[in-house]
Amino acid sequence: MHRAHRLVRLATVAGILVLGLIDVAPVAACTGPPFTFREHATEAALVVIGDVTAVDASATLTDDASRSSVFTVQVSSVVRGVGEETLVVADRWSDPCGGLVMARTGDRLALALGVASSSWEQGLTAVAWIRGTPPDLVGMERITEREVLQLLGPKAPDTSTGSHRGPSAPVLIAGLITLLVVAVIGTTGRRHDSLMRHPNR
Repeated sequence: MHRAHRLVRLATVAGILVLGLIDVAPVAACTGPPFTFREHATEAALVVIGDVTAVDASATLTDDASRSSVFTVQVSSVVRGVGEETLVVADRWSDPCGGLVMARTGDRLALALGVASSSWEQGLTAVAWIRGTPPDLVGMERITEREVLQLLGPKAPDTSTGSHRGPSAPVLIAGLITLLVVAVIGTTGRRHDSLMRHPNR
């Protein structure tokens, strides 16, 4: 009887130690801020905006909300790089801590693919939801199309005071002198032609 109790206690202690190892290892590896679209989209080789038109229910990862780690995107806008009209996202990692990117039919996404990583040969993928509900995970984010274009598009012109003033005074003076010289040359040329035609005048 005592031996049985002892075995139970030993098994309990062993179980606690194993669970402790399972819990601690990922936490130690997953330190730092979440891998977000806003932070990493500028590092991507390809950035697109599009709608999820289909998902693979037999993919590596799915959830109860009909999300899948393999889904098809109908691309409506290629913001950076060269992309096709249809894009299949298949088991793309957001980062070692965030896991595979998942989406469901009807979601409208901003996807940044090919973010350089020493851990993943194909690069990492950052995603943000324009429409739809992202998974309830750390690092998942929403964004607007305007924000995507502002983030990755050409820099907006400087609208600070004085940035759109007219030409400076030296430029204006140089322009006036040029016009004056042209006018004098034109007048002199016409007078010379007149004298040549009417030498007795």
